[in-house]
Amino acid sequence: METAAAEQAEWPDQVAAALVAILRFFTESPEAARVCLVDSAALGAAIRPRLDQAVERMVAMLGLDGAQAGSSADRHLEPIEEPVVTGVFAMLSGRVTAGESDLEQLAGEVIESVLGPYLGYEEAGAVAARHTAPTPD
Repeated sequence: METAAAEQAEWPDQVAAALVAILRFFTESPEAARVCLVDSAALGAAIRPRLDQAVERMVAMLGLDGAQAGSSADRHLEPIEEPVVTGVFAMLSGRVTAGESDLEQLAGEVIESVLGPYLGYEEAGAVAARHTAPTPD
């Protein structure tokens, strides 16, 4: 995630690239997706610190830059980074539990969900379009 983000110049593209990277990893390693997103509670102390660290990195990425990205009318009074990231992880966990393995196909939806509160959903959709392959008809 950090490598993918570092390759982008602008904050929204950094976030999008990081999200695509983690979704690609989970798609290429479905067993890792299951461990991280579904089985982590059962594994307890063995994996929890690593998962918390990944969530903290994503929250930090959204933090200050996200607050500065939104217009003053769009800014939220309360920090929303942690609920946004937690929501994405919960959604992905549900998809893995339901048997989905191609999480990369969700990149556009995830990018829009994460960036929408900061940029507005139209601009977040434009960022998502830059980072996702068009779906064949």
